[in-house]
Amino acid sequence: MIVYGDHVERVIDEGVTYDGALSHSDGHLLAWSRDRLCLWSLEGALIAEMHGHDKKIEGAVEVSDGRILSWSGEPNPLPRWVDPPVYSELRLWNSRGELLNALQSTQIKFVLGALTLPDGSWVTWGHGAPCWWSNDGQPQRLGIGDSSCGVFALPDGRFISCGGQDIFLWSAEGEPLAAHHVHDHITSAYLHSSGVLVVGDVVGRVMFMRVA
Repeated sequence: MIVYGDHVERVIDEGVTYDGALSHSDGHLLAWSRDRLCLWSLEGALIAEMHGHDKKIEGAVEVSDGRILSWSGEPNPLPRWVDPPVYSELRLWNSRGELLNALQSTQIKFVLGALTLPDGSWVTWGHGAPCWWSNDGQPQRLGIGDSSCGVFALPDGRFISCGGQDIFLWSAEGEPLAAHHVHDHITSAYLHSSGVLVVGDVVGRVMFMRVA
């Protein structure tokens, strides 16, 4: 449904449960369910139904030039710090929902998210190491460690990744600069606008870290 304030303007695709949605820069709505990725107009008209994923669609993000990056895989029933035996499928689409490229690598484990960069490239993160991709969807550099709790961009172009029991600091090009090992498994991480990294662990501790 499309909601303005507390008023439901219209319902689209009634009976389908979508797992996520985002607003596209073209003014369209991108929404996904387990096996369906769709572009809708704000008037509720279906613009494109995007086929190409064989596994459960886990998420999508808009990258440069209005293109859309989506990823799929099967959820892992084990704790997030246990390596899953599956690898994600990534798909790159144009702004009209037409498939441009199918991205897949046995080096890229289960993807949980993607961070877009100012030059049009992106970094994927999830169960396994972060991966830097070129603007045209070619893997450029695979990091190390676990990034299941996220990758965060610092104002100076460096990155932080968190997952497992490790926090890594990366250069803008994806070179490891520093690592910090914590006692217990990390369950959540958040980079505050002040530059402080807030990290929670499996035993309930919350750590506040300032990146130098």
